[in-house]
Amino acid sequence: MVLVLGIFVFKLPDAKGAVGTILLTTSGTWSLPGDFTAPASIYAIGGGGGGAGGVSGGNAKGAARGGGGGGGGGEFATLSFTPPAGIYSFVYVIGGGGAGGAKDQAGGPGGNTTFNNGAANVINAVGGSNGALGSNTGGAHGAGGTGGTPSAGALDGGAGGDGGARGSTNNNAGGGGGGGGGAAGNAAAGNAGLTGSAGGAGNVGGNAGNTSGGTGGAIGGAGNAGTTWTNGASAGGGGGGGGGNGALNANGNPGGNAGNYGGGGAGGAGGGAVTAMAGGAGGNGRNGLIVITYTQQSGCVSIGSGNWSATSNVWQGCTGAGGIPGANDNVTIGYNTSVTLDVDSANSIGSITIRPGATLNGSTHTLYVSGAWANSGTFTASTGTVVFTGGSAQSITAGGSSFYKVTFSNTN
Repeated sequence: MVLVLGIFVFKLPDAKGAVGTILLTTSGTWSLPGDFTAPASIYAIGGGGGGAGGVSGGNAKGAARGGGGGGGGGEFATLSFTPPAGIYSFVYVIGGGGAGGAKDQAGGPGGNTTFNNGAANVINAVGGSNGALGSNTGGAHGAGGTGGTPSAGALDGGAGGDGGARGSTNNNAGGGGGGGGGAAGNAAAGNAGLTGSAGGAGNVGGNAGNTSGGTGGAIGGAGNAGTTWTNGASAGGGGGGGGGNGALNANGNPGGNAGNYGGGGAGGAGGGAVTAMAGGAGGNGRNGLIVITYTQQSGCVSIGSGNWSATSNVWQGCTGAGGIPGANDNVTIGYNTSVTLDVDSANSIGSITIRPGATLNGSTHTLYVSGAWANSGTFTASTGTVVFTGGSAQSITAGGSSFYKVTFSNTN
């Protein structure tokens, strides 16, 4: 038998499993899953900017106003990520979508989406800018998100569309709002929203821009969603354009909300004249998103915390009855999980590996092991027994955790 105590030894299995995909849509802390293997791919988009509201009309012929500009789409960034040693949980922030402006107000900018390793931002996808307020002419568009980190591989979000100008005649209508910009996907930068139509006989505002095919809604409608995120490979939809008005005494139609993650909201249409009609509100930008993909560890591994005998929510890939560890299974106690030995193991398992941040509680029971013991987490022995039963040399890496009782039944 080879006995090695107190040395950090940790080797991932050579065989790899399926791809795990995690979608993070609200800010928080992400912990490594039990079956995690490095490196992971992190995809992120910033929040979309909000569209500006349309300007309210004046109180005379020819005093209609222009539509608001559309918000920009969020930036896309990606990174190959290996967790730093000793860090198993990570803080992230999902960039919020900018609020659409009320009548006569600009929209709000989209927030940045960041992923932090405890010391510095690992990834930062910049949110889209807000749409600007119009006057007689249409409001300027918001720029798409740009300039985040890592700069290599980052793709810019699409700019929103400019708001449409008011109609050119005395009896004019308000201009249509600009379409929201699309967020970038991992194949191309986001498309710009289209410029809103000038005021006239019920003209529709600009359509949304979107890398993966989202389109603007009808008058005041929401934009259609772009392609759904699958392993980070898609883009956000922009908002629908606000509709131009065909009458002097009509309020501006609102801009549509963004259709998918990271899309910009559309600008509202300008208000009609004579009776000082209100401009339409701008559409809201959509929140950003983080997608994490990694290769799942194959074999018998804990993916949740609980008892050794638990038949659901604790183990993955084990061959014993009910899906628990069986004879000759090479067992891994996965990241951020805690398993308690609540029964004697009926047969000898193969090796046992306790990963960093993981805990195996020995309780009062007996665990039979025919392979290596590699602890880089925590083993709490309590009053339990570990019996080494191999037919060849077995290595033991205690990792600073003591055994209560050890029996060597190795035949070598």
